Amino acid sequence: MEGIQDQITDLQNALDTLHEENYRLNDSLRNAQDTITAIEGQCNQWNALPANVIQRRIEVMANLGQYASDRAKFSEWWVKMKLTLPNSSTSCAQCPSMQMKTKGLMRRKTVGH
Repeated sequence: MEGIQDQITDLQNALDTLHEENYRLNDSLRNAQDTITAIEGQCNQWNALPANVIQRRIEVMANLGQYASDRAKFSEWWVKMKLTLPNSSTSCAQCPSMQMKTKGLMRRKTVGH
């Protein structure tokens, strides 16, 4: 009789462990669904922008290689880049990796590393 009681206790413990894992997985699933919903909302906001707003934000910058020997033209290009990069990162506030890359590039160009 004692062996059966031990087996029942072990099975109850295993069941409790499975219940806890189930709760944890449900929480993870709920968090993932919330993240997907937030991303879909951001995507819908972006798609709702008029096409001319998006086109206005895109400006083709000259290739840096053109200014290899002309310091004045490089300075002009660099001033434009310093204005364009922060604007690009703030217009895409949902893109933290873009903001980090922009800040890294600005720091590298300003400090000279």
